[in-house]
Amino acid sequence: MPAFSPRRLHLFTLGALFAIGGLYFTIAALRSLSPLDGCRCDTNFRTEMMSLGTQCYVFFLKTSRVPTNAEGFSVLIDPPPGVPRLADVIFPDPFGRPFQYHRSEKGPPGFVILSLGPDPNDPTDDVTYERTLDSYARAIESHL
Repeated sequence: MPAFSPRRLHLFTLGALFAIGGLYFTIAALRSLSPLDGCRCDTNFRTEMMSLGTQCYVFFLKTSRVPTNAEGFSVLIDPPPGVPRLADVIFPDPFGRPFQYHRSEKGPPGFVILSLGPDPNDPTDDVTYERTLDSYARAIESHL
């Protein structure tokens, strides 16, 4: 009797197809839920923006406020007394320019992290990561 009967080979092939299909749909779903929708940028870029956002949220948890526009990301490296340092360095975007930080002035408290994209004079290629503090709280509650 052969090691793989036609029935076993058929089931193995079918299982492999389901696994590949499941992986494909998982990746597609995760990309569609990304807060950087419409961004055709690499994963490190997305991760860096989301990491900066998380560090700003941790700063909020430690101080009960988001960084001001004047403080920006520098407050993560050089925090006020009694607040731990949240970052050693803020990396530039993939285009060699620093990320920009803006505190949300309207609506619920939050912030916007901005990359000017490949062409700093073209606002259509800017990449924006916008978060409210309650969106972080909801995300944390959903994982508890």
